Amino acid sequence: MLNAIAYAEAGDFDAVKQILQAEYKNSVVSEDKANEGISDGRSALPAM
Repeated sequence: MLNAIAYAEAGDFDAVKQILQAEYKNSVVSEDKANEGISDGRSALPAM
């Protein structure tokens, strides 16, 4: 994110767009992988 800010300050908005799109794609992939094991909304940990 700091790279995107630095490029924006320098006026290179195409680079900012590419950086932010790459960050978005990475965050969507990591969220999907984090939610793979739990599909019914219940916690994976047993209740005690």
